[in-house]
Amino acid sequence: LVMFAIKTDANNKVWFCPNRYGLIMHNRDRFWRYTKQSGLLSDNVLNLFLDPDSTVNWTFAEGVQRFKNESIE
Repeated sequence: LVMFAIKTDANNKVWFCPNRYGLIMHNRDRFWRYTKQSGLLSDNVLNLFLDPDSTVNWTFAEGVQRFKNESIE
C-alpha cells in the first residue's frame, strides 16, 4: 500500500490517501475507510490539502471533495 499523503486536521483527525484504496481517517482509537460507495468521486484519491482553517480536502482526477457538517461534499 502506497500512501500519497497524510494530514492532521483541526480536530486532530489523521487522514491518509493510499493508492487506489479510497480515503482513510483515524479518529482517536478507530480507523474509518471511505470509498466511492461511501460517496467519494473515486477510490483513487490523489492528494490531501488543508484549508486555512485546517479542514482537510482531497483531490481526484475528477475534482475536489471535503467533509462539511459530517457529510462528503
